[in-house]
Parts: sequence; C-alpha cells; structure tokens
Amino acid sequence: RAALGEAAFRSWIETARPRAILLCAVVQTRLQHDGVVPALAAWFDAWETFWRELAANDARGAALLAYFVDEAVYSLALGGLDAYGLLRRLCLTQLFTSLDAGATARKPSLRLFASARDELAPTHSVVDQAIIVPAVKRVDIARHAAALIVSDGVESISHRSVAAAAGVPASTVVYQFGSRDELLLAALEEVIHHFRAWRAKADPDERDGPPSIPATRPLVRATTAIAFESVWRPTLAPHAADMRRRRGENITADSAPRLSAAILAQFDPLAAQVYSICVFGARMRAMALDEDEAAANDLIHDALNGIG
Repeated sequence: RAALGEAAFRSWIETARPRAILLCAVVQTRLQHDGVVPALAAWFDAWETFWRELAANDARGAALLAYFVDEAVYSLALGGLDAYGLLRRLCLTQLFTSLDAGATARKPSLRLFASARDELAPTHSVVDQAIIVPAVKRVDIARHAAALIVSDGVESISHRSVAAAAGVPASTVVYQFGSRDELLLAALEEVIHHFRAWRAKADPDERDGPPSIPATRPLVRATTAIAFESVWRPTLAPHAADMRRRRGENITADSAPRLSAAILAQFDPLAAQVYSICVFGARMRAMALDEDEAAANDLIHDALNGIG
C-alpha cells in the first residue's frame, strides 16, 4: 500500500503538474470568496476518500491527506532529487505501517533517513544561521517582510511593498537587501528566529498551550510559501530542500504529549518528521478553508493515535 501511495502521488505530481500547482496556489493564497472555498473543500473531500480507500483505514487516510497537502509543495520543487524522493518514501512507509514500530525494525529506515537528510544539506543553511543582532533598520525591514509573507503570501513581496510596510524609502530596502531572494531569505530567517525565541521561553505554559497556534503560524505559512516559490525560482531550491530535510527537527515527545504512549516510546527523528509534515499540512488546509487550526491539530493527533 505504501508503494501504491507513493506511485499515485508521484504520478499526480508528474503527469497532472498544473493541477498540483493550482491546488498548492489556492491553498497558499487562501482565496476566501464565494465559490472557491466550497470547491476547494470538495477537492479535499475527494482526495481524502481516495487515500482512505487506498489505505483501508480512515485514520490513516486522514493523516495521508494532511501529509500530502504539505508534501505537494516540496514534490513540485524537489521532485528531481533522489535524496528527496527517498525521504518521501520513508515517511510514507512509516505512515502506512505505524509510528510505533519496534526499534529493531526501524534501524535500516533510520540509517537511510539520516543519509538522505545529509545529502540534501545546502552549503549555507538559513536554519543554522547564528542569531546575531543585526542593524536595527535591517531587522525591522526583515520583520515587515515576514509579516507580509504570513498575511499576503510570497507574491506580495517586493522592495517597494516591504518599504511601504516598514515606513522607509524603497532605496533603503534595496540597500539592505539587493535582490528579492535576499529579502525572502531574510524574512524566513526572521521567522525562524521568532520561533526559536518562542521555544526558548522558560514557562512551558507560554509555549505549549493555546498560544502555540498563533506563535507557530508564521513558521507554517512562511516555510511553505517560500518552498512553493522555489518551484519557479531555482535559487531558492537549496533552501526548500533544507527546510524539507529538517521538518520535525523542533518536535520532541514532550511537544506532542497527546500522542499515544506506544508512539511516544518510539518517537525518533523519522516519526517526528512524519508528525510535523502532517500537522503543517492539516493547518495549511484549515487556513485555506477558514477552519479552526487547533481542531486540525487535534484531528492529526487522533489520526496518528489511530494508526499507532
């Protein structure tokens, strides 16, 4: 079933690429007007029915739909990379078996997983960028660019639009960030720094309670938006690969307490990546349909517990 799922998804990406791009674009832009949301909901319903029937398991079908909402963007951008294809197959195999498989059975998959992740590592990683204190004007511009990506998508980003949001001349933005790609990556870096600061808060109630949805929304929106942009801008592809290979890096058993004890006992980097991709996809779907992201989170917990 995992092999059939991989073949079906790969065929959709490769032979129906315009449809895949259209779906990702509609999800990204969150077109909240009459006609679009019902049509998108019907599309998701049909897709979920397919995955439920293929998986012969309602919980797994729900998790697969969420998984592919996030994965589709990376498949469009990185489909030609063997290491990425291996990561996707390993994650799918994990979803089609269970997240609580025995440690002995998981060792070969984990070795392949580590190898694929290493192969996708870029020369320079925005994720690994040291947190320094840049010029106040530069970081302020980056924050406004990040806010625009989260609210209006990557297509809203230009030197002029960011200058207007930041209240500075366009020439100042050009001086600080010579190209649009530089501006996008600075915005992504700012989002990541914001997320790290949130995770570093000493009080866990400030991190893992209800505020976690608004606190992590910029990370969900910005990483997915920039990965989608890399479909047309090859210079961003190494950064998309870096984000994809590191999905789940900030997820630990402590941050997913609602998963079953059996799953948490085997919560390794591969399980964390599957969990993270499913959560990101579920939340992107919820935002596109103007639904409750917290309920989408709960649905994924229930689905993964059902798989385990």
